[in-house]
Amino acid sequence: MSLKVIPHEVGVLRAEGQQEGQGRLFVERDILTRIGAYMQGVTSRAFRDQGRGGEKWPERMTPSVPSIVRQLNREQPPSEKYFKSAPALIDLGTLSRSIAYDVEDRSVVIGSTAPYSSNMQYGVASQITLKPVGRKFLAAWLRSLPRAKRRTRSAQLGWLFRKPSFTVTPRPRVFLEVLPEDEKEFRQIVAQETEAASRE
Repeated sequence: MSLKVIPHEVGVLRAEGQQEGQGRLFVERDILTRIGAYMQGVTSRAFRDQGRGGEKWPERMTPSVPSIVRQLNREQPPSEKYFKSAPALIDLGTLSRSIAYDVEDRSVVIGSTAPYSSNMQYGVASQITLKPVGRKFLAAWLRSLPRAKRRTRSAQLGWLFRKPSFTVTPRPRVFLEVLPEDEKEFRQIVAQETEAASRE
């Protein structure tokens, strides 16, 4: 998933004292590189801030059944953290670390290399399945728990025996977008780089 940023001012830049084509290309790349770094930074900070542009994300599902199912399918006991409320999209930090940018011609592309990034951004439904090995491990794990805790965890996860395949539709959590304050920053970057180039 990615978005492309093409500041309209870039198309008319000139760097004085240099050949027109070479100078303009040099300044454009500087501008686009700074814009890419800026967008990478504000997008990554959205995960820490749990939102962008004043819009706060909802917390993750509690318990986090998709994460628990992934562990059970690997024959791992579910982590206690997945039964507690927690911020969204920062479990392992994979998504936030996947934000990158690339300058392409006269634009800069900012995006995520994580294959599930679009699902998280737009709230796309996905199918989750507890495999037979996971069901067997869940049964053994529940039997191993003290009685009181077994009742609690069975109430939370016992339905997986009846419905091992289910659909999860996450609530949209928009982390990759260009906001008005970003466009303001783009204009400042263009002005700064144009002024710097004119002094060279």
